[in-house]
Parts: sequence; C-alpha cells; structure tokens
Amino acid sequence: MIDVAFYVDDGRVVAVAAQVVPLPRAYLREHRALVAEHHDRGAWPKHVIVRYRWKKRFRVDVNGGAGIGLTLCLVATAALGFGAARDARRGGSIAAFVHVLESAVGPGGDGEGDGEGGGGGVGRKFD
Repeated sequence: MIDVAFYVDDGRVVAVAAQVVPLPRAYLREHRALVAEHHDRGAWPKHVIVRYRWKKRFRVDVNGGAGIGLTLCLVATAALGFGAARDARRGGSIAAFVHVLESAVGPGGDGEGDGEGGGGGVGRKFD
C-alpha cells in the first residue's frame, strides 16, 4: 500500500510525503479479489491501494514571537525604572535597598544572613 501524507497550511498543500507500507490485515480481508489479482502474473493492469492522509502544519512566526518578548521585557524594565524613580522621589535610595538585601542574604551571597535587617527568618539556620 502507498501511504501519502499531504501537509496543509491555510488551505494550501505545503508538503507531500509518500512511502510504501505493508497492507494491514483488515485491508487484506476486505480486498481478497485485489490481492489474488496482484499475485496473478497474467492479470494487468495491477491495482494499487493508496491511503491519503491530510495533516495540518502550522507556521511559527519567530520574528513576531521575538518582538512580543522584547516588548514585554521593555515594558517590565520601564515599570521597574518608574518604580525606582518614584521610590527615589519619596526619599528612598538604591543603596538602602541593596543594604536591606545584603543584610537578609548575607555579604557572601550564600543565603545564610547575619540575622539583622529584618530578614524575616530568610536564610536563617535553626539547629
């Protein structure tokens, strides 16, 4: 049996693949006369059983996805920048923020902390 797969995108055939596969037993039982005719060397033309399959193939727009990802990153960066600017206008500073983070995590960045700075128990060891 010849198995033909048509790959379709937006109503257009974009690719075709064909291969010869063994005839399934159910087909052999259904088409006994054709099988007998196939084995008869004197009977011509021979019949061929063809199975057609239609498969959908979806295109991926890489540039569109990259554009969306870049836009989301820019929006997040702008939101963080505006938040930091608003915080600076209220009297906060980035140095104070870094100091709070450092006291919660610890100077080595190992997550153990020194227990000061209101870390809320983050990274503390309890023996």
